Amino acid sequence: VYRSQVIGVVEVAREITEVQRAARMRLMPALIASLAVILLSVAAVLLLLNAARKTTKANAELKATLQELEKSTSTYRTLTDIVFLLDPQFRVASINTAVRRQLGFSPAEAQGMHIVDVLCQKDKADAPDYLFDPQLLHAALAALRDTNEKVNLSAALKSALTGDAKQYR
Repeated sequence: VYRSQVIGVVEVAREITEVQRAARMRLMPALIASLAVILLSVAAVLLLLNAARKTTKANAELKATLQELEKSTSTYRTLTDIVFLLDPQFRVASINTAVRRQLGFSPAEAQGMHIVDVLCQKDKADAPDYLFDPQLLHAALAALRDTNEKVNLSAALKSALTGDAKQYR
């Protein structure tokens, strides 16, 4: 106050404002750092939620695939028709249990045998009456080798003993 006039209020107010501004500026880096930590935490939670959702979906798909595989395996094992997978040399890689009923081999016995030997069993004592003609089968295998495509082999065979016909596919 100078001569009954207040002249220092503006300076004091200005000084208080500068002190407050300086205090805010000192707090600003800490506030920015805290905000950054919060944002990173939110991003991490969102990523974890997304990964959990994808994992749940993948687990459901895997479970459905396994159920389909079990169903296919069961069907494969119980079919009355012979179903086999061959390697590139036409040897049995896998064969279902119908081979025992139809041809008298166990799947383990047929494993690794050439398919002609499985289907054309001239020397087997308990061979069935209905057998494929080896020449016809070799011709079919040669055609298969040339085209390199999957084929279904189907034949109607006639028993030499009884004359009865039987369909093989």
